[in-house]
Amino acid sequence: MSYEKIKLLSPTDFKRYCGLKPETFNRICDFIRAKLLGSQKKPGRPTKLSIEDQVLLMLEYWREYRTQFHIAKSWGLSEPTVCRTITKIENILKQSPEFALLGKRALYQNDNIFEVIVVDATETEIERPKKNSGDIIRARKSGTP
Repeated sequence: MSYEKIKLLSPTDFKRYCGLKPETFNRICDFIRAKLLGSQKKPGRPTKLSIEDQVLLMLEYWREYRTQFHIAKSWGLSEPTVCRTITKIENILKQSPEFALLGKRALYQNDNIFEVIVVDATETEIERPKKNSGDIIRARKSGTP
């Protein structure tokens, strides 16, 4: 589903679809547009998708954990194109301090109280009867006339 259809949704439905508020989505698109237009024009074929569609494609990959094959088929692209688009948009977003994630030190310095739940999920061996080839052969012999 392209951005042209998504932008008509209400803000709550927009957030449900892509995981971001429309304002945040627009700020991301503006930052990426500024970075791409600020760089030198590269030779070659122009991209098939608009910047908004490229960001939406990347968000689908992050949010839904779909394979690049499925995303490529739903957008009408090839898998390498999807991979290049996701990588390109991720690398541009890494450059922005506005969209950067906090590091470990920021989490340690904060006075957050974390609640930890430990689940014991160790594997246990199931007791099963041992296979004995002698028993199987005897049963076969006694079962034949």
